[in-house]
Amino acid sequence: MPRDREECSAFLQTAFTRYFAASQHQPLLEAAIYGLLNEATTLEVEIARLFSAIQGALYFATQFPLDPIKRPRIGNLYREFLKARPNVFAGLWPLIDRQDGPPLCDLRNAVVHGEAFTEQEWLALSYAGEHLRWHLERIILVALGWDIEKSAVSTRALGLFTAYQNWKQERDKLA
Repeated sequence: MPRDREECSAFLQTAFTRYFAASQHQPLLEAAIYGLLNEATTLEVEIARLFSAIQGALYFATQFPLDPIKRPRIGNLYREFLKARPNVFAGLWPLIDRQDGPPLCDLRNAVVHGEAFTEQEWLALSYAGEHLRWHLERIILVALGWDIEKSAVSTRALGLFTAYQNWKQERDKLA
């Protein structure tokens, strides 16, 4: 379905306004968007890259003050982001919440600490990469003023993907 021209125009005006108002955080958003570019790399590297991009996007989205000496943990940025948008990640593999099983941050930690993954865990890693991408896309869209339900990462659109429907079974294989 083609997008509404006027709606897109309004979004671009809002997005540019938000982007230029956050001059201190622009490089972080730019790096986060770069993280979405699919370069030929291993799943482990993609997971680490996307997680880093999420942190940059959260800085931009929350306008958290930059302190080069003491950066806040991603959990703090994430919770700050969720205060105003508590349901923005509904249906996705949790990023930091351990309530129902291992969150995506556990995978990131395993990757950066050099944990080896088996061939049987490849599908779970693949799903994790997709969910990190969807988290990142949603953060960027919200930060720039776009309604997620009008995007390719809406609940309706993601419901067509196996990685969205069956991620819990794959996550549980990593536990």
